[in-house]
Amino acid sequence: IMHRAGLGGLACTLRYIERAYEQGELDEAQVPGAPWPDGRPAWTVEPLQVTLRFGEPENAGEFLRRLFAVAFQLRDGIIRAAVGLFRTHGYRATSLKEIIAAAKCSTGGFYHHFSSKDDLLFVIHDVFISDALDRCRAIRRRDAPAEERLGEIIVDVVKNVARWRDHVTVFFEERRFLSTQRFGIVLDKREEYNRLVYEIIAEGYRNGEFD
Repeated sequence: IMHRAGLGGLACTLRYIERAYEQGELDEAQVPGAPWPDGRPAWTVEPLQVTLRFGEPENAGEFLRRLFAVAFQLRDGIIRAAVGLFRTHGYRATSLKEIIAAAKCSTGGFYHHFSSKDDLLFVIHDVFISDALDRCRAIRRRDAPAEERLGEIIVDVVKNVARWRDHVTVFFEERRFLSTQRFGIVLDKREEYNRLVYEIIAEGYRNGEFD
């Protein structure tokens, strides 16, 4: 039983699962507690509490694994829907209602993952920048010649743009709509990325790898 904290978001996710399962968008292997012996969901949503019925204690791990997997799937679906709409219509012309409809989620499901449309725009930007930064950090730490690591980063930049092409497009077309604070976070990550690349280049010069 869960009280108060996280209750609203959990309830929205469970309602989404019920609807998606009924409409055939989720199969039995994805649904927490499925198969349901009596045909009813393995949970009860009430105004002040949510009860999850695991059955045997050893079933709890798989139940929660499926629950979290669907929750992340819902979040990713909202992001994909927003990216498509922002590319087609632009950030300003796209309403929150249109995003929710395209993602096939509820208003509560949206607000469980994002606090606003601005928050969603930030996440679209942040996801590909953070992905690139994580790999750049790993390459910077590798015990390999600077020339080899710099080559890896160049290849990774090309792959990253291809992997997140739509996200990158939205970033450059719509970044002016980000709040100053959120845009500052994006710039900090970009500056760290540039610093890591400069450090590899400087190391290569010190070691005589670059003329």
